[in-house]
This record gives sequence, structure tokens and C-alpha cells, in this order.
Amino acid sequence: MIELSPGPSVPPEYLGVWQRILLRAPGIEDATTRVYWMQTASWHADIRVPASRPRRDGTQSLADLTRGELAGLAQQQGFCGTTLVEGDICRWLRREDFQPPSGRNDIGRMVFDGPDRVLEYGVEANYFEIWERLPDSTGAMFARGGNGEYALGIGEYRMRVVPRRFPLPAAENLGVLAAKASDEVLRGYVDFEISFGRRCDARGWRIELSTLPWREGEIVAEVT
Repeated sequence: MIELSPGPSVPPEYLGVWQRILLRAPGIEDATTRVYWMQTASWHADIRVPASRPRRDGTQSLADLTRGELAGLAQQQGFCGTTLVEGDICRWLRREDFQPPSGRNDIGRMVFDGPDRVLEYGVEANYFEIWERLPDSTGAMFARGGNGEYALGIGEYRMRVVPRRFPLPAAENLGVLAAKASDEVLRGYVDFEISFGRRCDARGWRIELSTLPWREGEIVAEVT
């Protein structure tokens, strides 16, 4: 892997891994979806796994899942790309996205409520989120890519993104596409890995959360 081309650096207060504590939007209040946003100097990665996401013991691949389980995976979200901060406005420019292109921008107005807590207010959409920075998520960082994969790290935390091998058509969300897809096509739609975890020793890190559930618990070698 090689170092990803840097963009403008974000302010230092953004660096680290942020866990979403709360989402409020019209008709929605969500404190159960597991959401982590890793922010390095200019690259970010994000994973969002609903509490209802199916997981079945013994699963080893997408081929083992029923159509209902595949549709459950389609409800996940996540992306990676570069981040642009101008004043209190933060823009996440998505290079790779688990969900299909919707035509919407990802822009928030950020209000820091102490060094390890930030409040995000939607600029082009009506929502409010609370984020808290994880301990041990600042310090040495990297953002690398190659062979269709991305690897990011900061402090003790790591993320890996392996996008699907083809672009999705524009749609409101992946669930809309999933409803019209055959089982084989649906497997291709959700064949997109975003994994998040923490370094366990000098040689590797353990996956704690992944869009491919059977990967959770695996040890991944550090990238070089």
C-alpha cells in the first residue's frame, strides 16, 4: 500500500475516532446504531451498523446468508474519503460509499462542547448528532491505499475499507435497490467491507465491528 494523496489538513481538534452517541432527525431518535468516524489529517472512514443487523453463528461468507439476512446487511452505512473544514462547517467528500449515490451532500455545522465532544447540526438536512472521542484515538496516524483497498489508523485504532468492485446506480438508499434485485445481484451489492477495530499488539489489530459480520473477532496484520 502507498500513502494516500493528502488534501487540506483538518484542524487538530477533529483528529481521532469519534463514536456517535445520539442521532435526532424528524421522526427518528437513535442511540443504538453503532457508529464510528475515524478522522486522520485529511482522510476519514465511517461505519454505521444498526442494532438490528442480522448475525448468524457459523456464517463464513455472503453465500451462507438468506435473502432476508442480505437485505438486513443492506441497511448498513459507511464510507471513506477526504474531509474539508471551513470555519465551523465540515464536509465529508465520499470517495467510496456503502450506500448508492443519492445526490445529497454530507455537510455538518460542528460545535465543540469540550475537547472530546462535538455536536453536529445538519446544513442541507434536518438532523442533530452527538459525537464523543474515544480514549487512545490520537497520536500517530496514517491513510494508505492500494489494490482497491484503504487502510486508516490513528492512535490505537484501525479501519479497513474494501469497496465492491462495481458502481451502484443512483437511488434513495440500498434498500430500494435490494428490493428489486435477484439474490445474486443483492450479494454483489452488499459485498463491501468496512471493518473497525483496535490494535492488539505490534503485529496486528482485532476487528470489533464490520459490515461483513463474520469478520468480527479476526486479527488483521498491520499494513506496511
